Amino acid sequence: MTKTLGLRALWLLGLWLRAGTAAADAAEDRAQVLYVGDSLAANTLNSVRFWIQSTGAADVVSDGAIFPGMALCDFLEGEPTSPDGRAVQTLRTLVQSALPDLVILQFWGNRGTPCMTAAGAGEYFAKYQRDAEAAVVEIETAARESGLSRPRILWVLQGPDAGDRSRPERLNDIYAAAAARHGDRVSDAGWTISMAAYPYVNQPRDRYQWTKFLPCTEWERSTHDTLQLCTQPEAFGGVAQLHRDDDAVHFCLGETFLFFDCDTPSPAIDRYGMRISADATAWLGL
Repeated sequence: MTKTLGLRALWLLGLWLRAGTAAADAAEDRAQVLYVGDSLAANTLNSVRFWIQSTGAADVVSDGAIFPGMALCDFLEGEPTSPDGRAVQTLRTLVQSALPDLVILQFWGNRGTPCMTAAGAGEYFAKYQRDAEAAVVEIETAARESGLSRPRILWVLQGPDAGDRSRPERLNDIYAAAAARHGDRVSDAGWTISMAAYPYVNQPRDRYQWTKFLPCTEWERSTHDTLQLCTQPEAFGGVAQLHRDDDAVHFCLGETFLFFDCDTPSPAIDRYGMRISADATAWLGL
């Protein structure tokens, strides 16, 4: 029990406390990164924040920008809102408040909110395609009205879906096309938790094959004594568990709280968050 509490303390200190301290000490000239999204954004927020803010040249803003279960359209103006009265800000208000240099958009492709169900069962991909275009327009408009240069937009490409192989592939094509049309970029964070990341030649490297386990990375092995991200170090040379046994979508291996924050060191959180952070900082030239 003491060991578990110690690991949780390291996890919290390493990602949350240090990230919060960096934000508090931020200088006004640091680049502003707005992270918008769903429960996967919530899972990875503290990892993304820590790695970006560790450059000393950027801050991550997320207040009012991340809500579990939300679709892209939930952040667009003129769309139906949740019947439970949850207050979700629009991209326009978020941009006008955060004044970002870069906007990261992380959307798994949820379809249960009013703005998605109103589109009809057969409209899923067409709706996301329209919403991707609308999101860019809304971000550009908000920046122009605030006297800002147009923020860069980083679309996060999703990992495999255990129940529907083609869904994230088609959704990622929509995000990639939106990025290409407007001179933006994608972050293939989903690659890091797919069989495409399998490092050995005896297995096909399939980008859209879901897996619960992957061989440990050098980072996971190097931090094993403190974070135990290489969750099964004795199995097959070291194996990392990416998803909990009862959850094929999210990345937290322990318990979640406060909108899907995680209390346990989890390999997929770091894999996904580190890839997003690397792509964001590279584009900002940090």
